[in-house]
Amino acid sequence: MTNNETACRIAVDAALRERLNRLVRKEIDRTLPVATIAKLLEGGFAGISSLANMEKATDGRLLEKAIVAIAESNPNLVVLTQLKLPVREDALELVDKNSEALLRGLSFDANARTRRSYAPDLVLIDRSTRIACIVDIKRSLASYESVRITELRHRMLAAALVLPDLLWKEHRRIAVDEVHVVILEASGKRTDPQAGVWNITHLDHLLGVAGAAQLVQQVQSDFAALAEANLLGALQLIRQTSPAAGSGECLITGADSSDDLTGIDEAEDGSSHKIQRDGANSLGHRKRLIRFGIATPPDPVH
Repeated sequence: MTNNETACRIAVDAALRERLNRLVRKEIDRTLPVATIAKLLEGGFAGISSLANMEKATDGRLLEKAIVAIAESNPNLVVLTQLKLPVREDALELVDKNSEALLRGLSFDANARTRRSYAPDLVLIDRSTRIACIVDIKRSLASYESVRITELRHRMLAAALVLPDLLWKEHRRIAVDEVHVVILEASGKRTDPQAGVWNITHLDHLLGVAGAAQLVQQVQSDFAALAEANLLGALQLIRQTSPAAGSGECLITGADSSDDLTGIDEAEDGSSHKIQRDGANSLGHRKRLIRFGIATPPDPVH
């Protein structure tokens, strides 16, 4: 790395840290201000449950936004979000019955109508290596059974089979030679590189940004601190405004329900299309073999 590159990296880091700080403050102000927390605390057990769910959902959303922001600081990466990849039945069947090595050279039409789809949290394309990574970010996999993780990985691999065609047709003729899938587990409690489950400590390698994992952990720490501060502020507000203040009576009364925070992927009915080998017809350029499979992380950090 040259001196100019070092200086540029320091400047980018300063700007990136400020961007991440703004993300944290924006999420707190939008989702967990003092007034909102106080109202939920006054809603009895239902309100408290909703508050806990809201905190988890906000933390997960902030995690995704922070990783995207860090990835975008690397000029060698093309970072795509809000993609909806079709999951074809024939592709899913191939993934279920074959190893990733046997998928080499297969290309599926991205325009085929399907009953199912998959929306990755982000897709990374390295301009220099022409490797694409489909990334699914999980706050924690502690509650996931092994079969559920396998189903997610297979759905991601099936979607990976259409990604080269989609990138070529819909994203400025981006060509890739390999497509990998990564399930990124942020809590660091469950890692299985052979199954494509990466630890948060591998984030530097995934994004090509030194200190990326540390930045994400700092974002999570800042969010937790601000959320805790607003919780204490909400409790103080309740004490000041409740008629029961100072009387020893319970300050949490009533019960209000809140909206469910879960999301469901949408899909379309349709039919499958012909599998194209070597990407020759669907990619519109020279014949080549595209490799697919689970991304392998670097050696564990000691």
